[in-house]
Amino acid sequence: QGVLALETRDALHLLDTALATKEPNLVAARLSARGTDQVPMVLREVVRVPAAPTNVTPDEAAELRQRIEGATPQARERIIGKLVRSHVAAVLGHGGPEHIDMEAGFMAMGLDSLAAVDLRNRLGKATGLALPATLLFEHPSPHALTRHLDGELPRPEETTPPPPKDAGPDERPGAAQPSVLDTLESASADDVLDFIRREFGR
Repeated sequence: QGVLALETRDALHLLDTALATKEPNLVAARLSARGTDQVPMVLREVVRVPAAPTNVTPDEAAELRQRIEGATPQARERIIGKLVRSHVAAVLGHGGPEHIDMEAGFMAMGLDSLAAVDLRNRLGKATGLALPATLLFEHPSPHALTRHLDGELPRPEETTPPPPKDAGPDERPGAAQPSVLDTLESASADDVLDFIRREFGR
């Protein structure tokens, strides 16, 4: 993680140096970026390393949409939530998504503005969505971000329910209703008289 062990002599020398200063908070540490590209966020200002690769394949967005297409709302949210946690963990340098609390705020986790842009870019590629630069400020936790992405990703189109089985040909939604003339042409004399009484109140 970019922090190496201190030799005893070096550690004692740093302790003596710290006691002679007036700084209120000091950390004696030996930092190195060799062998790791996942330095913790708190150390990235002093240990400069390239950003971790996004590990997003060109088909990842398409695969995500296929996975959520037939999923239940609960399963769909779990899939998107795991995606969010995985990329948050990568940006923060954690070992895996299980270390990310869905309810914790991004600012409390240590994400700064640069990390927020990095996470936005990763999620944009992973979902195929055009995400705004203010994404993490408007949705400041993994849970809130998951709910937002869930609402933005497409859902299967709702199909029109079929007409009831006991509906007649003229009772189906959208079926053309017979005109008054058509009704009268096939009506009996009694039906015609009933129609006249209803229409003219006699």
